[in-house]
Amino acid sequence: MPGVLRLPARLHRELIGAAAASPDEEVCGLLGGRDGRADEQLPVPNAVHRPDAFDMAPAELIAAMRHLRETGQELVAIYHSHPCSPPYPSATDIAANQYPEVVHLIIGREGGEWRVRAFWLDGEIEEVGIRITN
Repeated sequence: MPGVLRLPARLHRELIGAAAASPDEEVCGLLGGRDGRADEQLPVPNAVHRPDAFDMAPAELIAAMRHLRETGQELVAIYHSHPCSPPYPSATDIAANQYPEVVHLIIGREGGEWRVRAFWLDGEIEEVGIRITN
């Protein structure tokens, strides 16, 4: 388990932009890459269309996972937004987590600003550092 997620500045901006553009429901998806570095954002529609929960649409999630496999990428992180709360795992995030071996990146509002934080959710919450790269 890497202690730092390397996130290109371009992806950081895209994730914040997607979250800001969707104030009425959580956005979600996958980040593909290798060795703890995210290289590609794969948005997946939120099947429940709620501002306080997400469930990735099954067909699109399968297609995103297939894309990762076909391009030789790893699932580096699962991301979602908290349009109305800070970027910290909710009780729902923890209870619904099916991928404890994958970093969970959350985009949320903190002090009026969009922030991005990452966590391991394997029964406990452990924050993962994010290094913004070029």
